[in-house]
Amino acid sequence: KKHMPCPSSSSWSSGTFDPDENYRKTVNAFTCRRCCSRPGEIENASLPTCTLDPEKVRQHIERTCDEWYKTTNPMVTNKREEQIRKAFLEADVVTMKSKDRQRTGSGLPSPPSGDVLELKKCYDILFTNAEKEHLPYEYFLEDWSAYCERSCNCDDVTQVNQGGMTVTIALDFLREMQ
Repeated sequence: KKHMPCPSSSSWSSGTFDPDENYRKTVNAFTCRRCCSRPGEIENASLPTCTLDPEKVRQHIERTCDEWYKTTNPMVTNKREEQIRKAFLEADVVTMKSKDRQRTGSGLPSPPSGDVLELKKCYDILFTNAEKEHLPYEYFLEDWSAYCERSCNCDDVTQVNQGGMTVTIALDFLREMQ
């Protein structure tokens, strides 16, 4: 029986994470090899010896994978961005109404006090149940901590609130941490 390759699978084609039956059959393989001769040279001529730097290989693989996922299989599609923006807006309105009820006892919305949502709410909004199977809340917090550290160390510092996210930061976080 001849092996037939599985068709390529994009789990984000619908705009949300929805892996099909081929998703788990897909694998990326990398081969590192050293060329034995340069074009135009005699094959037996001595070549400069090169040492393979495992750290540079790892960095190259990470960059290549990141670029591939960002261009071929992005987490933040237009549809998903729209869904996230809507969910953040709805969550913010609910949060403001409940805070206002606690203060005044009325259901009238108070003036916007900011659009920073707590991290647990952000996690629930940003990830589907299928994604949460691969990214438990504890790992999300580790990624968030790394993102905050990187954001605070760059020249173009966005105001990052360690305890929550705005929708703009949440979308940037997804793009960055993909």
